Amino acid sequence: MRQRRRSWRTGVLLTVGSLGMSLLLLEGAMRLYAFSTGQYAMLDNYQGMSTLSAGHRLYLVNREGQVFEGLNQLGTLPLRLDPHTSYGPFGPFRGEYFQINQAGFRDQREIVTKKPPGVRRVFVLGGSGAFGFLASSNQAVFTSLIEQQLRQDGLKIEVINAGVPGFTSRQEFSLLSQKILDYQPDLIVVFNGFNDLMRDSNHDDSNFALDSIEHLMSKVSNHTNSWLLETLDYRLSQLFVIKGIKFWLLKSGELPPAEGSYSVSNYSQLNQPEFQRRAAEYRRNLEHMAVLLKGYQIPLIIALQPELFNRKAQAYGPQEVAFARWYEAQAPDYPTQATQGYALLAQSAQSLKSPGVDFVDLRLVFDQIQGEIFWDYVHFNDRGNQILADRLAPVIKTYVSAP
Repeated sequence: MRQRRRSWRTGVLLTVGSLGMSLLLLEGAMRLYAFSTGQYAMLDNYQGMSTLSAGHRLYLVNREGQVFEGLNQLGTLPLRLDPHTSYGPFGPFRGEYFQINQAGFRDQREIVTKKPPGVRRVFVLGGSGAFGFLASSNQAVFTSLIEQQLRQDGLKIEVINAGVPGFTSRQEFSLLSQKILDYQPDLIVVFNGFNDLMRDSNHDDSNFALDSIEHLMSKVSNHTNSWLLETLDYRLSQLFVIKGIKFWLLKSGELPPAEGSYSVSNYSQLNQPEFQRRAAEYRRNLEHMAVLLKGYQIPLIIALQPELFNRKAQAYGPQEVAFARWYEAQAPDYPTQATQGYALLAQSAQSLKSPGVDFVDLRLVFDQIQGEIFWDYVHFNDRGNQILADRLAPVIKTYVSAP
């Protein structure tokens, strides 16, 4: 029996050693090939996806901005825990594609709570679409472009981006009531819909970020295992063998993947009652915002954000066609579900339209525009952000022009 155990252990060690040696040889060969073809620096900096996508990875930090061990170590967009909204952007922070100020808004400026005399102040709330996820810079996001346009029209105005990737209307309401009102806004714009449609009606947003932390801290074994897996994942992701397979064979750098907490299972085989529950929750949260703002005499604009499969397919660019085909293969029912679900969201928002509450339906805003707009199914390129700014700026102007 002992001899068999020794033989088994020896076999395992030889197998592991052989695999390790093979990996080292492959790694050396890949590095040599990359060096000889002049692609070493490119592959060394490659993060397994497009540079733009890699530059928008999310990760959770503590109050000092330090990453939680055992969670994502590859992030570039820091989020901090928040008692009211579960999490929010950490600032001040300066990244390659975005800047976050001390208050946690996507803005280079530090926004003081007391509004400067004569300035009209607009806050835009929402999820990653409002935040400008995958935009090339702060200046390229539609919120900044709207401010530029209205300033050119002679208005003294601040358009402040308070979007947070992953936020639903429930979190936006919490952010509005607990923080935004302190900044004396003259107008609130909520640019949302997608996250509400995708989030399970039973999901508790308040635990969205805390779930991972509580699991991580509940047991020493959880923390140790998570740290080991995260470290192993990070080390493997830096191997040229892995990078080469992703870049040359899988070509994963050519089409940025959709980011977020949504897996295919979230929107496959959804039924009409569940969509109706999600739309009803969306309406309740918007109604809470409207009632709250009415007490402060602050108007509200509800902008239903665009989504790829609600756009006319004939207008797609080549990358959008490729992404749509790839995604349809993962979740064949989603395109139809998105169209039906968005129709329910539009009905919910439209029903709230009244003096002081406006509704802007952006589902078809890109239909007459040919070519690339979407990076995935809900995030826009710089061209898309410019089109959104052109559409929303005149609406916002009607509310902020009056003295």
